[in-house]
Amino acid sequence: MARSVQKWAFPARFRAGAYSWKASRLACQRLREAVTEIKKVTKKDPLIGAEGAVRLMEKIWPALKHVDSSIGALGSAVNKALDALIPILVNAPADKAFFVYGFAKNVRANVSTDELKALRH
Repeated sequence: MARSVQKWAFPARFRAGAYSWKASRLACQRLREAVTEIKKVTKKDPLIGAEGAVRLMEKIWPALKHVDSSIGALGSAVNKALDALIPILVNAPADKAFFVYGFAKNVRANVSTDELKALRH
C-alpha cells in the first residue's frame, strides 16, 4: 500500500517530549485540534483519515509523557481523542482487517490458552 501524500499539521505538535510538566492545558488543546484535523480529512478520504489516526496514536505517549496528569484533564482529553479516533480506524476501507479483543486488566489478567488458540484461527 502506498503512503498517503496528506500533509498533516499535527505531527509537528506531537514530537517526543514536546510538552513540559505544566503543559496540560496546551496538550489538551492540541489533541482536540489534531482530532478535528483528522475528522475533516476522514470526510474526504476515510483511509487517509485512518492513517492520520494511527499517526496520532503513535505520537501521543512520547509527546505527553512528561505532562502532569494528576488533575485528570489530560487523561480525559486522551480518552475523548481515542473515542473519536477508534471509529475512524474501524470504519476505514481496507484490504485486510484484524480483530482486537480488549478487556480491563482489573477484570482479568490475560486471555486463556484456549481463547488464544481460538483468536488465532
